[in-house]
Amino acid sequence: MLLAVCTTASTDNRPRRRPTYDWMRRKLRPPPVISRAGVEELWFRQKLDHFDSTNNAIWSQLYHRNDRYYKSGNPVFLFIGGEPEASSSWVSGGFMFTLSRSYGALMLELEHRFYGSSRPTRDISTTNLRYLNSTQALEDLAYFIQQQRLQNPELYSAKWVVFGGSYAGNLAAWARLRYPDITDGAVASSASVLAQANFPEYLEVVAESMQTFDPNCVPVLDAAMKEFEELLQSDAGVSTINELFRLCSPLNVSREYDVAGLTSLVISGFSRAVQYNDVMVGINSTVQEYCVALRSASGNSPLQQLTNFLAGDDTSCFDPDYEASYEEYLSTGWDGDGMRQWLWQTCTDFGYYQTTDSANQPFGPTTRTCAPSFSAQSKYTAERVEEGVRKANLLYGGRTPNVTNVAFVNGGLDPWHALGVLEDISESSPAIVIEYESHCSDLYSPSLLDIPQLTAAHDRIEQLVAQWIN
Repeated sequence: MLLAVCTTASTDNRPRRRPTYDWMRRKLRPPPVISRAGVEELWFRQKLDHFDSTNNAIWSQLYHRNDRYYKSGNPVFLFIGGEPEASSSWVSGGFMFTLSRSYGALMLELEHRFYGSSRPTRDISTTNLRYLNSTQALEDLAYFIQQQRLQNPELYSAKWVVFGGSYAGNLAAWARLRYPDITDGAVASSASVLAQANFPEYLEVVAESMQTFDPNCVPVLDAAMKEFEELLQSDAGVSTINELFRLCSPLNVSREYDVAGLTSLVISGFSRAVQYNDVMVGINSTVQEYCVALRSASGNSPLQQLTNFLAGDDTSCFDPDYEASYEEYLSTGWDGDGMRQWLWQTCTDFGYYQTTDSANQPFGPTTRTCAPSFSAQSKYTAERVEEGVRKANLLYGGRTPNVTNVAFVNGGLDPWHALGVLEDISESSPAIVIEYESHCSDLYSPSLLDIPQLTAAHDRIEQLVAQWIN
């Protein structure tokens, strides 16, 4: 049982940090650019509502085109945008770019509605967000392909292969499922095609990956979080938490979302390290580096060690106020980073809430995040989330979609692979699991530094693409 602790107005003038829930998103980092020659930024007149024939509203959708290596009669490779803004880097670098050079393919990238510069409505109020869902996005994709084929006769008979990573990996697989007449193959990277409201497996994989790289890491974190939960049980303990986490104002433990904000602070760093395990990003960006830094941090107890590690050289205080952290997500203007839109999709389509409802992970108490995001809309309850999840799995087939010519590629370290296709659907739709790799690593350009498992995956994907376009 949580104890209530009175809070007082903070007079702390230090810069503030707040909980971030970006780890709920599978943000795809653009690849390093190889060459921008031939790249164009263009706009497409898109329908607002593909399912209402009386709605004639249109809007401008961003897409990128690169015909530098294209030869008439050759295939079209289309990179599908997801929840990050579109980046022309995907038609000027990455594995699709590498394949395009080999096969003389036309490269296209289509930005997802409601993200980046593709803004179909005046604002992102809940009234307008009803146009944001996977079925509308897939129809955007189909209409775009159809119009490109009509406007460019040489593309009409061309082979079309779609590529996507993360949520867009889902879309790539589902595009092949719904439109096999206009798509010839799909590379679905890190595609968590099984919708699931409660997703404790995410943090289980985070713990497994940490254990793989550093067996001494999880015990430190586990001891720290147990100490944290024990301290929550007394006023003196909460005072210690205030000091260790360098809070801007005293914690009110009767507000479960504020307590979960502290847990989220811990989870976010470890989940990012595991999800990307990226040696190119910087200090402590790989799982091993992160764990070594945690174990090397100073402290008289595991929790002090953890909080000193999390704070590092940052002199700001941490504000656990959950409601304040959600102000950005409640704004209906186009001034955010897309997190409000992604939370909407999790509330209405997929779930994907990475909870700690499992004993096989070392993190403390947390909570789902849908209801506070759209609290003014009472219909967005846990039941509504479950309803959306059921519909998505019925519509797309979950882990067993009835598809051909789809490469389902997952990294063995990636927490999202727990919701992906891990067994072959058929000979033409294999599951490719890359041991020791993480989120969407196959979408990036091959390198001499690649581990053999990644090189083998790239070779297998290229074989499949060659079959589809021939």
